[in-house]
Amino acid sequence: MNNVNSNPNGTLRRAIPGAGAKARFKEEMLENGSFEEWNAGQPAAWEAVKGAGAAWREAGVARTPEARSGESAVLLAPGEEDKWIGLTQKIDPEKMMVDRTLRFSAMVKAPRAEQVHVIVSFVRGGKRYSPKESYKGSGDWEEVLWLFEVPPEADPSSFRFEILRAPGSPGQVVVDDASATFVHVQLF
Repeated sequence: MNNVNSNPNGTLRRAIPGAGAKARFKEEMLENGSFEEWNAGQPAAWEAVKGAGAAWREAGVARTPEARSGESAVLLAPGEEDKWIGLTQKIDPEKMMVDRTLRFSAMVKAPRAEQVHVIVSFVRGGKRYSPKESYKGSGDWEEVLWLFEVPPEADPSSFRFEILRAPGSPGQVVVDDASATFVHVQLF
């Protein structure tokens, strides 16, 4: 893992593991990242969506006992040929900090690469950005991990964490253990 330290002037430097630096992860920013809590057929605190471009609407997802940890996970069934399907959660702006490094991750099980994307969506200068990290596709449980450097000029009230399944992708996709925390490096 890359350890990151933020200097007071906003620049980032890599800390050398084993050379007096230890990464710590603070407060969890996502609610119900374990997908253990469900309300009316949906994972609590998450919005299940499907669509493309500007046309998104509510979608159905399923609870599955095929969890990596705990009792349940989310099953993203194959969707329509031209529609993404997935989960999204707005991040509490009171927890959001700009000019820091976020550690986004989710455990994913899918039959092929590029089938699932972990996305952080935010507004900067009036424009929405949605960079992503993709599942590598081993067919087994795999962590999609992303250290994302939050731009200093990003709007803290605009952040969303998304886990989306690509349109027309075959087979079962299961998601569990989603997490978003800020990386803090402790120098000793």
